[in-house]
Amino acid sequence: MVQGFRQPARIAMLVQLCVIAFAFQFPILSLDELPDIGVQLAREMRNQYILGYSPRTLAIDGKFHRVNLSLMPNAESAARAYYRRGYYAPAQ
Repeated sequence: MVQGFRQPARIAMLVQLCVIAFAFQFPILSLDELPDIGVQLAREMRNQYILGYSPRTLAIDGKFHRVNLSLMPNAESAARAYYRRGYYAPAQ
């Protein structure tokens, strides 16, 4: 295991950070795995698209507003969506 990340609490914290930041996680148990993980990371980055979102009316309330995204089913694709689950509106 890579030095410094042996503790389950640290691993769980990193996984949770990836979920919050809509990021990918590539657990590394050995430095020998780095080349394969580099290939996986390159593949993921090559197949990304960026969508923008602006609410019709922006609430100025400082609250968290949920955003839902769904993909149209397609038998030919195994597409997945990674996205932020919402945003905080400005307080003023």
